[in-house]
Amino acid sequence: MATIGEIVGLDLGAVFFAENGIGVLSATYRDASGGNLRELRGVFDNSYQEVTTGFVEVASTSPMFRVASSNFPNSFVVTVGDTLVIQTSPTVNTTYKVQSVEPDGHGVSILMLEAQ
Repeated sequence: MATIGEIVGLDLGAVFFAENGIGVLSATYRDASGGNLRELRGVFDNSYQEVTTGFVEVASTSPMFRVASSNFPNSFVVTVGDTLVIQTSPTVNTTYKVQSVEPDGHGVSILMLEAQ
């Protein structure tokens, strides 16, 4: 099955994750062994959520980083426990641990994160 990018003939990574694009941040990806280092650009989201568990409401955030799947060739496997250091402001880098990887089937992968 072809991705949307293949159908319309566009590199979605270049379109949606362009350097200096709106909401696009730089990040450094490192696998859990510490050996594989990769620079990425993507969209970081740390939205606020309220979850009701029984009778108790819990406030939380759900950090995620959307990145073009083409940043990860077939030989490169993103795994739980890998780290991502995101430049969240010009002077602040924040480290996150990858909790899950969710390819959307259209050329974008969502890395679900946990702050470290």
